[in-house]
Amino acid sequence: MQSCEARARPCGRGVYVILARPTGGPALTRGSVIVAVVAWLVLCTIHFPLSLRSTPGLYYDEAIQAVPAVDFLRGHARSPALPNVIAIDLPAGPFPWKTQQYMGALKSQLLLAPFALFGATPEVLRRTTTTWGLAGLLLTMLFAARLLGPLGALAAGTLLALDPTFLFVARHDWGSISLALVCRMGGLLLALVAWQRGRAGLAAAAGLVLGLGLYNKVDAAPTLAAAALALAVCRPDVVRALLLERRRQLLAGGAGALVGALPLLVSIPAILRAGGALSEASTLAEKLAVARMTLDGSYFYRLMETGGHFGHMLEIASPRSGWVFPAAAAAAVIVVLLGLRTPAARRGPGSAGLFLVLTWLGSQLALLAVPGANRVHHAMNVHPFPHLVMAAALVALVARAPSGAGARRVARVTALAALVALALHGGWLTLRTLAIIERSGGRGLWSDATTRLARELDHPQATLVCLDWGFHQSLSFQTSHARVREPIWHFRTSARPWRGAGGPDHHYLVHEGDFDVFGYAPAFLAAVAEVSARDPARVESRVWSDREGGPVFRSVRFLGPHALEYAAGRFRVRLP
Repeated sequence: MQSCEARARPCGRGVYVILARPTGGPALTRGSVIVAVVAWLVLCTIHFPLSLRSTPGLYYDEAIQAVPAVDFLRGHARSPALPNVIAIDLPAGPFPWKTQQYMGALKSQLLLAPFALFGATPEVLRRTTTTWGLAGLLLTMLFAARLLGPLGALAAGTLLALDPTFLFVARHDWGSISLALVCRMGGLLLALVAWQRGRAGLAAAAGLVLGLGLYNKVDAAPTLAAAALALAVCRPDVVRALLLERRRQLLAGGAGALVGALPLLVSIPAILRAGGALSEASTLAEKLAVARMTLDGSYFYRLMETGGHFGHMLEIASPRSGWVFPAAAAAAVIVVLLGLRTPAARRGPGSAGLFLVLTWLGSQLALLAVPGANRVHHAMNVHPFPHLVMAAALVALVARAPSGAGARRVARVTALAALVALALHGGWLTLRTLAIIERSGGRGLWSDATTRLARELDHPQATLVCLDWGFHQSLSFQTSHARVREPIWHFRTSARPWRGAGGPDHHYLVHEGDFDVFGYAPAFLAAVAEVSARDPARVESRVWSDREGGPVFRSVRFLGPHALEYAAGRFRVRLP
C-alpha cells in the first residue's frame, strides 16, 4: 500500500488529490493552516464592525428561534407557542426542541449560553450569529487548505467573506444559515480528515455534525446528497473502499449522523405532507431568480430596498456589476473542467475541482426540486461551493502556467487581479446596501419602528395584539413586561369565531399597504372606521414610519373596555 505522501502528489503550489489514501498524516501543511488562520483573522475585522450596528430592525424570522431560548432562561413561556413549535417541559423551564416540522431547535439551544452570559438583546443575537458565520468561514478555509493548499484557502475565504449575501445573512441569520454552514463544512472537513487518517472516531464525529445540520434544518439534505453523488462520480475507488475495506468507518459515520438527525427524522411524514402544500406556492422561475440574486450578491440589497417584500424584489434594477460574480463562477467551472481532459488529471489533483463543481451544481439542481425552497436561506445551502470552485480555478491557473519566471508571474498577477476585482465588487455592493439601511433604519418588515414601539410600550399593563405576521416574535424578544399576543394563527387554522376582550392598554397592530402580509388590515381598519364614525373619542390610531417617513404599520387602541371579534373574514368591535 502506498503512503499518503506517495499518493497525494502536489501539483503546482499545494493542490492535492482530494481523498488521498493514508498511512501517515494528513496532506495539510503547517504553512497552509497558518495562512488560513491569519487570513481568517483579517477577514473577521470586516464582519465584526458590521455586527455592532443596531439597524435594520429585528426581523420576525431572526427572532423566531431566539424567543424559545429566552423563554427557557425565564423559566416560562410568555405567550402561546407558534404552530408546530415543541418544547420539553423541564424543571428549569420549557427546553426548545423543534421550531417547525422541518426545523429543529439547535439554534435556540446554542443561544442559551450567550443570552445567559451577555443578555438577550438584538445586539447579542446578531453578534452571536455573526460569530457562527465566521466559524463556518474558518472551517471553509481549512477545508480549502486541505484540498487546494494555502492559495486556495486564501482565495475561498476572501470570496466568501466579502460576498454580500454571506456577509448580511450571517449577521441576520433567518433560517439558521450560520449554523447550517458550520455543520456542513465542519462535517465535510471531519469526514475528509477521518478518511485520510483512517479513524472511525473521526468518522462518527463527522456523521454527528452532519446529522446536527439536518436537525438544524432538513434542507441540508440536498447538499449532502449532492456531495455523496459527486464523490461517487469523482472517486468510485473511495466508495468501493468504504463498502468493502472500511465498513467500520462507514458504519461509525452513519451512526453519528443518525444520532444527530434523530429528533427531526421522526417528523419525516409531516415534512413530506408540508412539502406537498409548499410546492403549490413556489415556481421554478422564482427559485431560479432567488439563486441568481444569491449568487450575484444582490439579494439583501433588494430585500432592503423593498422592505422585505419578496414579491417586489425582482422589480429592483440589478446593480451594473451584478454579472461579475456569476460570470466569474461560470468561467471557473470551465477552467476546472478544462483541466480534466486526461484520465491522469481526473484521477489526480483535478478530482478536487471536479468534486467541488459537481457538488455545487448538484446541490443547486436538488434545491430547485425541493418544494417551497424559494428564499435565500434555502439557496444559501449551496454555499460555499461556488467560492471553492473559483478558488480551485485560481489555483489551477497558477499551477498550469507555462514554465518560466515571467509566465508564472503573469499567471499569479492575473489570479490576484481576479480575486481583487471580485472582492471590490462585493465591497461596493455591501456599501450600497449599508447606505439604504442607514438612511431608513430598515424599511417595512425590517424597520426599526418595531424596536421603537417595543421600547415605548414595554410595561406590565400593555398588551400588544399582532394582527399580521411580522410583529410577534420581534416584539416578544424585545419586550420583558408587555404581553404579546398573535391570534392570526387561530384565524388561519380554525373556522370558529375568535373573540378577545380588551381595555385601553390593548394595542392592535397591522401593517400598512404592501407590507400587509396576511391581509387582515383592510377588514380590521374598516371596523375601526365604523367605531370612529360613531364616536371619534373612543379610538386612537397612530402610524409608525421608518426614518425616511415611509409608513410601516399602524397601532390602534380603543379608549375603554371593548371586545374584538373576528369571523367569516370580518372584524367587529363591541363597546359597552
